[in-house]
Amino acid sequence: MIYLIIIVAIFAIDVYTKYRISKKYFIEEQKEIIKDRLYLWHKKNTGFSFSLLSGCKNFVSYSAFMITFGAIIYFIKLLYKNGSKSLKLGFSFMLGGALGNLYERIFKNGVTDFIYIKFKKAPIFNVADIFILIGNFIILTVSFFKKRI
Repeated sequence: MIYLIIIVAIFAIDVYTKYRISKKYFIEEQKEIIKDRLYLWHKKNTGFSFSLLSGCKNFVSYSAFMITFGAIIYFIKLLYKNGSKSLKLGFSFMLGGALGNLYERIFKNGVTDFIYIKFKKAPIFNVADIFILIGNFIILTVSFFKKRI
């Protein structure tokens, strides 16, 4: 049950932050938060990370749906095992973020990105992306150490 609460909380935080950015800033509008380092920059991304395949919106949406659906099926199976709590936590983080981005892809015709850390060719990202990254890091770390022991 705790994992479902985590998924819903991450989804809600992500959707709320994207809603606030969309209401406060026009697309492409920027606001400097920390001089020459951190910006709020409202972007609409119809592709994958780094706007990869942004011209293929239907393919991207379908692929994101199928990958998320597969992860949900795997996560449900994982819940019924006495497996690692860390692995379940990683999947909860990843799914909360994935569902937030999928919701925007389906109902908003693209994902709202708004966090930009000025560093070389850094991407613009959102709260969902942060949780997807953390979740994947947890999953990879648990999987790596599980096989090493």
